[in-house]
Amino acid sequence: MPSAQQSTAMTSHACSLSVVQLCKAAGDPLRANILRLLAHDSFGVLELCSIFDMAQPAMSHHLKCLAEAGLVQKRPEGTFVFYQRARPESEFVQSLFAGLDAEYDNQMDSSVAAIYKTRAERSIAFFESHADALHQQQTRVCHADVYRQAVLNTIQRLPETSRSKALEVGPGDGSLLQDLSRLFSKAEGIDTSATTLKAAEVATGNCQNVKLTHADFMKIPPVRRANAIVATMVIHHIASPQAFFFQAGNHLRNGGLLVVAELIQHEQRWVTEACGDIWLGFTPAQLIQWSDDAGFEHLDQQILAQRNGFTVQVHAFQLLQPEQSTGPPPPPGTKKRRT
Repeated sequence: MPSAQQSTAMTSHACSLSVVQLCKAAGDPLRANILRLLAHDSFGVLELCSIFDMAQPAMSHHLKCLAEAGLVQKRPEGTFVFYQRARPESEFVQSLFAGLDAEYDNQMDSSVAAIYKTRAERSIAFFESHADALHQQQTRVCHADVYRQAVLNTIQRLPETSRSKALEVGPGDGSLLQDLSRLFSKAEGIDTSATTLKAAEVATGNCQNVKLTHADFMKIPPVRRANAIVATMVIHHIASPQAFFFQAGNHLRNGGLLVVAELIQHEQRWVTEACGDIWLGFTPAQLIQWSDDAGFEHLDQQILAQRNGFTVQVHAFQLLQPEQSTGPPPPPGTKKRRT
């Protein structure tokens, strides 16, 4: 049996090996840039190959080195595997990541923007060409009635003095936007699909305080005028879910409310073809972490009854003062929040 002194020496040796492994994994210039990029978002192997102009076998080798060192995590999305930087569990790794982030090379931004554009265009094209069948397919996943009341109950926690404007991203058939128009002085729905907006226009035609905007929410300039932003069954269609939270912060007043209804992570791959989904839902922890990075405080969550093999989560987030956000910088292409 080793003595106490020997045990201490063995533990110290093991820690040293861990540090050496971490430094070796992050010390390669390419792997350092991969870690810098993965601080902001998750990317598939082929996407990383495109960004860094590298063959897949070589990229897979670098990712394996980072994964074995515990510096990146795998995230399955159907038949694909995405990678994201791991959350640091030690002060050493925190310092390592902080040093890498301080030297972020924005020359990667144009390549990242091309990836986001490809993801977004795939989703937009689907909505434009499948508008007639989309509502029926989405009902197979989860009808809006499942989460509507939970969303409205959450919204009504805002005092009436803070209900000048609500913004709904992806208003769908307009029924929830119609409800918001009764609770707020102004309600705006924004969507990338002109075809989808026509349905919302019919539902809200008699609402004098409703505005419909045909635009990409992720690209509109930051104007912090909304008291509340609502996104129901929307984030799994967005190219960068993490960037969504930063953009929401760009459009909310301090103390404003972000209400999200989303699918919990699932394995029903048919929705990518039938409903144009980019992501197969999210764990509650993912949404909470992304909101925290973007300067939100998580207020509460509700897990609703499972239906058709899908489970819906409803979250409420409140925007903190900008200086209180301690997360990493926003993803490439996302404007920083105005103070």
